[in-house]
Amino acid sequence: MANRICWGPDSAYTDWQSGMWKYPLHFEQDIPEKYQDLDNLPQNQIITYSFKDKVKNYPNNFKAGTVFTYGTGAWKNDGQVQILVDSDAEMAYRVKWGPDGIYTNWNYPNRYQPRPSLALFRSIGIIGDSYASGELAFDDNKYTDHYNMS
Repeated sequence: MANRICWGPDSAYTDWQSGMWKYPLHFEQDIPEKYQDLDNLPQNQIITYSFKDKVKNYPNNFKAGTVFTYGTGAWKNDGQVQILVDSDAEMAYRVKWGPDGIYTNWNYPNRYQPRPSLALFRSIGIIGDSYASGELAFDDNKYTDHYNMS
């Protein structure tokens, strides 16, 4: 894994670097306590979990996978990002800013996330007169309104 950094709109990117990553770890069922909470993982560590049942703050409905925890450590108010890729290639990420910050909720960039809508119909729309609003006419010139079915 390699990375580069750009701080601010007028700054240039640094050169690509990869030597900052610690030796990748792999845990099966016996996970040391230090690695059981994703909120407290060390910076620049790559960890693969074969089982995630004992791991805290792991995203719901995700299978076991690999967590990348990245941070620069160069600034007082630096941040960290965690990227998770599970065994089904689902991805999630979250961010923490500042040394005393807390992580945001997990974000899922490749999952469908419905957006709010004021539309009455999700897949079709009807523009019309009384029939479109649920009014029915009978042979004897009687009308019945069924607005709850419109």
